[in-house]
Amino acid sequence: MADDPEHGIIQLRMEDGGEADVYYSRAESKLTSVSFTHFATGALLDLVAQLATSLQAVVIPQEGGREPLSRLLSAGSTTGSRRR
Repeated sequence: MADDPEHGIIQLRMEDGGEADVYYSRAESKLTSVSFTHFATGALLDLVAQLATSLQAVVIPQEGGREPLSRLLSAGSTTGSRRR
């Protein structure tokens, strides 16, 4: 993937200690998909919500998640920026 300009991975670490791997794809210099893995509630979930809002995108949780996304969104905010 390192030599592929259309796909990439970024590793994030947030101030609250949360971490995630972020995989992305792009075509013609436009972002086409983003996938966050290995993250929990807190600042990273806030970032996912902010990104989805700014891109007017949807968040599709992976099957087998331990909690419904709506519960994570209502419980996981550290900034208070979440819409309810």
